[in-house]
Amino acid sequence: MEDALKIPPVLLVVSAQRSGAGKTTLLEKLLPRLRAAGLVVAAIKRTHHDVDLDPPGKDSRRLSDAGALPVALAGPVRTTVFLPSPTGDGTERLVRLLATAAPVDLVLVEGGTTLRRWKRIEVVPPGGRVATRPASLLFAVAADEPVATRGVPLHSRDDADGLAARVVAWLRPATGPSRAGPSARASSAGTRGRPRSGASSARASPRRRR
Repeated sequence: MEDALKIPPVLLVVSAQRSGAGKTTLLEKLLPRLRAAGLVVAAIKRTHHDVDLDPPGKDSRRLSDAGALPVALAGPVRTTVFLPSPTGDGTERLVRLLATAAPVDLVLVEGGTTLRRWKRIEVVPPGGRVATRPASLLFAVAADEPVATRGVPLHSRDDADGLAARVVAWLRPATGPSRAGPSARASSAGTRGRPRSGASSARASPRRRR
């Protein structure tokens, strides 16, 4: 049985449209609201492009080329860890790594339409439709136009307040939005993994802005 302290709850933020749907914008609005609720939230940005933040010739790259694995570049404000991407999808490995680096209540992953392990918020751009199948993978849908959500809660893409409240209720179904912090995860781990049974059904149109 997996240790809930090592694998925190994960939510994907995805869209059938690879870029320009508003995933990052939604996360930028959602994160400060979750922090204000007392949650410690980590984030993973998935990309289809090669990422090289450690170009040849740099000291850290020289250590890597000499055989060190992984290599950390430690600065006064931030620390960067360089390690090769695993064959196939390495999202679960990254989730474990982030949870080891610091206690977190939630990991938000931008991208990952092919991942089937975790629920997702699907962002639907204007003129689009919900692409996730089956609907049981959906936590919520964010769209500015009426879309068929198959019973999944529907929010506008600007409704960060409503989405944040739904996430907090999912993480803390027994205590509500109290400032429990990471230490509360061990006592509530058994109730996580699905939205609470009282979650509202989808409306015919997105929620109004608050």
